[in-house]
Amino acid sequence: MVDILSRLSITSLGQCRCVCKSWRSLIADPFLINKQLCVNRHRHPIDGDPNHYFFLAYSIVFERGSPCNLEYFDYPCHSLQCSETFEERKRLQFPTDIGHFSVKSSCNGVLCLLRSHYIGSSCYSYAIILWNPSINKFKILPKPGGRFQVPSHVGVSLGIGFIPQTNDYKVVKLINPATNSDVFFSPRIEMYSLNTDSWTAWTAGYDVQWRLCGRETTDASVNGAVHWTARKTTSCDDDDDDGSALLIVSFHLADEVLREIRLPKYRCAHRDPYRKYGFISVIHGKLAFTIDRGDENSRDQEVWEVWLLEDYDNEESWTKFRTITMVPACRQHIVPLQFLNDGEFVVCSGKGGLIVFDPTGQQIVGKELHGSRFEVVNYTQSLVLVKEGIDGSSTEMSSFAKELEELEDEKKEEEKREMVEYEKIRKEEEKRRKEEEEKELAQLGIARRVIKGVMEFFKEIGDDLD
Repeated sequence: MVDILSRLSITSLGQCRCVCKSWRSLIADPFLINKQLCVNRHRHPIDGDPNHYFFLAYSIVFERGSPCNLEYFDYPCHSLQCSETFEERKRLQFPTDIGHFSVKSSCNGVLCLLRSHYIGSSCYSYAIILWNPSINKFKILPKPGGRFQVPSHVGVSLGIGFIPQTNDYKVVKLINPATNSDVFFSPRIEMYSLNTDSWTAWTAGYDVQWRLCGRETTDASVNGAVHWTARKTTSCDDDDDDGSALLIVSFHLADEVLREIRLPKYRCAHRDPYRKYGFISVIHGKLAFTIDRGDENSRDQEVWEVWLLEDYDNEESWTKFRTITMVPACRQHIVPLQFLNDGEFVVCSGKGGLIVFDPTGQQIVGKELHGSRFEVVNYTQSLVLVKEGIDGSSTEMSSFAKELEELEDEKKEEEKREMVEYEKIRKEEEKRRKEEEEKELAQLGIARRVIKGVMEFFKEIGDDLD
């Protein structure tokens, strides 16, 4: 029975859950969930249902109002796209009442989403949820140690991975100094376990010689570890040219070990430091690193190198997988976001749109999608969260939306208090400055009168002598 059920599509399995309680319980069994995931990854497409998808989230900007009083609005869109035809296969229903969440990581059909809010110089990250779009199930994560506040000089990155030994999914929150900070300290990690529905803390216990490449650094989950790109703090600008300034940081979920992985040697012709950072991904089940190295003979030429780590435990096993050169017709300073079909295609964001590029044919395939804030993730349909998750229309999700709304109102009130406090300090500073100016003017007036008196005194003496 398990073998038969594991070969069915997600839609058919959803219908089977309604047959009886025993089937409902069987389909929620971890063994069947893992078997179905494995079968789904390797099966051939059936009944026109593609085998490979990618998740796409973006915003459509539209105008409303008169030409003299235009208002701009963002309409969020979420969908599953076919990785072979690049067509939309399923429009997803994301609860709009919980606001905008950004995709931070993915694993086995589960997306890790974050909603954060900035007040002044601090970031309040107050909502992390897991979402399986194929079955539209959500898991609201408890707050790690309550609502957490992160100073501006600190970066936070999320990742999600799977531990097969314990059949557990873990969310990792890595806290480390941000790229533009001069403050360095031992990184802290907080881990959420889906099995226990709780957070635990982990500290390196030593200072590291790197920092994350910004808050929005990409992550990759492979070999039971979550990975991020980082930059050495002891490097100089010239180190960027051969890749010695960058590295990959990994955290092994089962062993809870933080590791540094050296990158391959490459030459970067870009003088612009913002174009020297690469991104990591997973291709053929291996850790991949892509760098926009530029062209020494052309400033405008887009040249990317894709490297694969053939032996995960050997840093010297990096091999060049592919060199991608953008043809002049495609050249518009586009940024690669994700590889599809094990590197066969690459999804890129250009000026105001999303394109899919074929490196072999050196051409754009599919239609260009116009919008903003594109997020692209390779996706495999699965049953993960079928037991732990809740529906987007559930009362629990409605309560969650209300809680977020209250937190949003609280943040706005906090912002108002900060503005009032800032205005108070500004007025006090202005008053103090005026008092100092008046004091200086008074002292200057006294000095002038003294000087005038002295001059008159000497003048009288001079007149007497005459």
